[in-house]
Amino acid sequence: MRLAIIPARGGSKRISKKNIRKFAGKPLISWSIIKALEANIFDRLIVSTDDEEIAEISKSYGAEVPFIRPIELSDDHTKIRPVLRHALMWLSDHDFTADLVCCILPTAPFLDKNDLNLGLEKLIVNDDRIIVPITKYSSPIQRALTLDLDGTIKPVWQEKIKERSQDLEQTYFDSGQFYWASKKTFLEKSDDLLGEKSLGIVIPNERVEDIDTENDFMVAESKFLALQKEKNISKICIGTANFAQNYGISNEAGKLKNQEIGDIFNMMKAIGIKTVDTAPSYADAEKIIGNIGVDHFSIMSKLPSIPKDIKDINSWVQNQIETILDDLSVESIYSIFFHDPSQLIDNDFGKDAYKHLIALKEKGLIQKIGASIYDPSILNQLTKGFDLDIIQAPLNIFDRRISDSGWLKKLKKQNIEVVTRSIFLQGLLLMEPKERPIAFNKWKNNFDLYDEWLIENSISRLEACLRHQFSYSEIDKIIIGIDSSYQLFEISNFFKHGHLDCPNELSSDDKHLIDPNYWKIK
Repeated sequence: MRLAIIPARGGSKRISKKNIRKFAGKPLISWSIIKALEANIFDRLIVSTDDEEIAEISKSYGAEVPFIRPIELSDDHTKIRPVLRHALMWLSDHDFTADLVCCILPTAPFLDKNDLNLGLEKLIVNDDRIIVPITKYSSPIQRALTLDLDGTIKPVWQEKIKERSQDLEQTYFDSGQFYWASKKTFLEKSDDLLGEKSLGIVIPNERVEDIDTENDFMVAESKFLALQKEKNISKICIGTANFAQNYGISNEAGKLKNQEIGDIFNMMKAIGIKTVDTAPSYADAEKIIGNIGVDHFSIMSKLPSIPKDIKDINSWVQNQIETILDDLSVESIYSIFFHDPSQLIDNDFGKDAYKHLIALKEKGLIQKIGASIYDPSILNQLTKGFDLDIIQAPLNIFDRRISDSGWLKKLKKQNIEVVTRSIFLQGLLLMEPKERPIAFNKWKNNFDLYDEWLIENSISRLEACLRHQFSYSEIDKIIIGIDSSYQLFEISNFFKHGHLDCPNELSSDDKHLIDPNYWKIK
């Protein structure tokens, strides 16, 4: 059994309530919990704390708090290993025994699941060691100096001061993120975590920051947001539904001009967006972007609905893929989705089409095969019947079915890539109250609650929709539709932001509201 323990006491002299202070929009400890859960390698994740508020917050983010830590183990002189021994002995007394244990610090927002996995791998083959993530000192510590009150400086190591930097041994320091060890090791009487038993794994400096003072806190948050922006940019995919046709309930400009589309792609390159979502059903969108040049982008396209009178499914699929590649002027695409996934289940031709796509995947024409769904209820049949690589599904502030149903986490556990679309609900979530069609008056209470929440939090509709997406760590790609290069630039200002708590009351399962296929707008 594998156990994660997060020791988090309530007292903090330098930074008041440090462990639960808001860091990039969420309590600091929540990042350690979220990252640990993302790793999906622990049978249990518990928080050892003496503080009821920390306990409640920790539980709200998915951790267990099975006990309140004794006062004698909660002062600022208490070391980590006695806290771990107490937790392990308490759990043992309550019929739980872990073989491998990871102590994760509550002040580790830069924690990475890959580092946790690497640490676990190291421990499995070195089960008598303590695995510690370390990072390089940026300058040779052998040239360290002391400073007297009168300004006099003295080398700490006089014998090293004249040596060349390249001749000095590289030195490292503890990242302060986690410690992997066996239960047997942590139960030993020693209070040391660094010593002869320690085995290091090196992580980059950009993912390390000690948070001990107010200045540390500000520097770490700024650094974290910069990394968050980079991460969020990598998730963004530009949708092309409005490139060659009128699309969206709030679309007043109609289809975009080719010059504007070219400007959008130039802005994508400048920002760092590398993924495009398109489809043959989007009129001439694929030909338009093919003429612009998309060979440096990852392209997601869709297989149209299979005609009922089809005679040769293999030839039809082959022709569809060749046409897509020709229109886009590329040799391969990132993914192909079944635009009508019900055909995979209800139609033998769908199964044959899937088999032919597998053959094309083996030839390197496509990397991933998936389905574009409207309702997550179909996923049980899809995932049992087919080995899919990727799923595209609607997700927005109103429509959270893919998350509420548990399928978002299930897909991630099955290593199926998740792409979300309709994040603006065809622009409906961006419209001011006076702009909304009369047909939506039926859901006035929903929109009033939405509008009030935006005002209370001083947040724009655009920012709310984007940050809602960034709150789901399971999402790999987010499709956004835009009307201009300037709008894309505006949107990019929100890429550095992360988590946003949206009221559960805003979520709806009313298809006539959340599914545009059911809209009746005069």
